[in-house]
Amino acid sequence: MTLSEILNENGYLREPSLWSAEVARQIARREGLENLDNMHWEIIRFLRKHYAEFDYLPTLRRTCKVSGDWSESCLSCFFRDDPLKAVKIAGIPEPTDDLKAYYRGVCKCKRPSTPVFENRV
Repeated sequence: MTLSEILNENGYLREPSLWSAEVARQIARREGLENLDNMHWEIIRFLRKHYAEFDYLPTLRRTCKVSGDWSESCLSCFFRDDPLKAVKIAGIPEPTDDLKAYYRGVCKCKRPSTPVFENRV
């Protein structure tokens, strides 16, 4: 299957079970993120784990705590000013419009440039 066959019209996976690290990289490239570093993967893993456990997306504050001192803006800063890119890349089903508005409305990168981190494992 091609990426376009497994994504819906808004770029979310039609079937979350089709997610893999390779699919995530392909979605990231489609969303304008050529390289995912260790912090991107930490955030993606956290989103996936939380969704699998609770069947809903975590709050932005809770998600961004995994990024340390970027605790109020990690999703916007790491995912090119659109926190929903992280949700897409993580293979989580498309959120409702009110949740999309929350993610886009609350999370704004307060940093002057894209963050640079040492590799974390």
